[in-house]
Amino acid sequence: MVLDREFKGFSDGFPALLQSLNLPGVDPFSVLSAGAGKLTGQLRELNVAVAAFEGAQLRSEVETPLEKYNREIEKANTLLALGGVSQETFNRKVLQLSFPQLTDLVGQLSNTSGLIDQQLVGSLNT
Repeated sequence: MVLDREFKGFSDGFPALLQSLNLPGVDPFSVLSAGAGKLTGQLRELNVAVAAFEGAQLRSEVETPLEKYNREIEKANTLLALGGVSQETFNRKVLQLSFPQLTDLVGQLSNTSGLIDQQLVGSLNT
């Protein structure tokens, strides 16, 4: 991963930096290995987290519409079971997932209704 290259680039110049400081009793290589050991473990954990995130993105990009629908329904069910959403919100989400064109149409009708109301009020005010 990119982070490995960046870490290596930083660590390659570190012994020379410590030697240039000329600190008595300090072995630059032992200082570097002690610090690198800690950083390597943290870097490994970071790389695992990055890989998990990128893996989730990739799975999302290649999932079929049915897989996406099932994932979203499962998420909504979990939120409902844990009390994160009300039954009404759950029902609206299921409707939205099941009939996306219908929810788009309802939104368009709502916008159209609002425009008609504005025009009617405008004509009454003149």
